[in-house]
Amino acid sequence: MKQLLFFLTRFSLLVLLLGVVGCSFSRKKPDYLESESLPPIKVPEELDDRRIGQLYRLPKQEIIVPTSFKVPFPPAGSAQSSEQGASLQKLGDKLWILNDRTVAQTWVQLINFLTDRNISLAKTDLNNAILQTNWFSESLQPGFSIRYRLRLERGFQDNTAEVYLTNQKRDNSNLTSEWLDQSKSIGDDGVHAQLIAEALVKYLTSGQSDVGNSLLAESISLPEKSKLILVDKDPALLIESGGGNLRVYQALSKALASDGFLVYDRDTTNGFFHFDKYEIDQKKRRLLGLVRTKQTIQKEKIIANKKSRHSLKKIIERLPNKSSVNSLFFDGKNRPKVSRLSNVPGFLLVVKPAESGHLVYIRNGYGKELKSDEAKELLDEIRLRLF
Repeated sequence: MKQLLFFLTRFSLLVLLLGVVGCSFSRKKPDYLESESLPPIKVPEELDDRRIGQLYRLPKQEIIVPTSFKVPFPPAGSAQSSEQGASLQKLGDKLWILNDRTVAQTWVQLINFLTDRNISLAKTDLNNAILQTNWFSESLQPGFSIRYRLRLERGFQDNTAEVYLTNQKRDNSNLTSEWLDQSKSIGDDGVHAQLIAEALVKYLTSGQSDVGNSLLAESISLPEKSKLILVDKDPALLIESGGGNLRVYQALSKALASDGFLVYDRDTTNGFFHFDKYEIDQKKRRLLGLVRTKQTIQKEKIIANKKSRHSLKKIIERLPNKSSVNSLFFDGKNRPKVSRLSNVPGFLLVVKPAESGHLVYIRNGYGKELKSDEAKELLDEIRLRLF
């Protein structure tokens, strides 16, 4: 019996093996393996063969070396659409444009703007983000020529840029290649600077909606204009601005005037702001058939009920006589003991000049330090609203 089972097993395996081998020999080759290669279509010489050429060419393996372009930059290989705009800013004798695009995109826009007006460039300085034009003349000012220097800075926000303009004006017999340092002012012709700045704002706002990317422009590296730092474990907002105190106070005033903040008083002479914060809620309410947002109702309520009982001057004078308070608010001077005020709302901002700009500290209404996380959160909210 065992011999019979052994024989049947071996016979079954042999039949299975022969079946597999037979299938492999009988399998037909795929049609594409037997297809023939046809020669390319020949088109008469007088006809155009571009449409039937080799449409899908395989690239060769080669090392691509970046090309160094001369000014102006070539048309961009890619583009980014944006609905953002620009605005003209002026403070004292300074004139600049705030553009809602990156520094690299703004650089390309400036070159396109000058090229469209047939204003040639004499110098491009990528390291300092400066464009300098050649002398050019206009029919309204015969016998005179003018040239511009446009300097880019990063805006307070990462996706913005600032364009500062200055010009030089000479009669045509006194043109020179030397450029006098006038980075702190508009230049020789303020009226012309105003006109060209307005034209540039119009171009940036309603001109091309697609801004090309330039590899050279992307290499521009400029310092941050605002960032949070720690000064002896004390959170502070560092604002770097060449515009001096007025520029910093203007930016802080605009930030604190936005929704979510309420300014009680300010003293820009000494660098103090007294403000409060409220939560923004966009839920709508209906009152007497009129739709009003809860945010508006809440802000009106805060303005009505949270007016400070004390002036900022009085609050500063009556701050506690402590070393930490005196060092920040009174430059470390000793003060006599004073009586404490009651019910001082909100927070105090203190602006101090520093080597690299201005430092902004935050305290409660009595000059006391906040918890580190709370101070960082408030300062960062202010930073994100600077412009």
